[in-house]
Amino acid sequence: MTLTQSRAADTYGVLTEPTTLKIQRLLPGPLERVWSYLTDGELRRKWLAAGQMEQQAGAAFELVWRNDELTTPPGQRPDGFGPEHRMQCRVIECTP
Repeated sequence: MTLTQSRAADTYGVLTEPTTLKIQRLLPGPLERVWSYLTDGELRRKWLAAGQMEQQAGAAFELVWRNDELTTPPGQRPDGFGPEHRMQCRVIECTP
């Protein structure tokens, strides 16, 4: 089943174009803490994916999902999913 076929697709994100997934979340706390959880790879890995990120428009970065760390205790990975997934990304805009 693909994201577009899922009954709960909008729970996770909205496919705005064939290759663009928009994820919108309300993150509680002061702006400084939220910003650090978006930009610091070790903090971001607690709720999304790890990876170092240069805080500059145009900078390339990599998101790293460690599938066995997504739940506590670790859950069972779906068939075909390895222990880690990486995605190449680029910072479009960076305004704290």
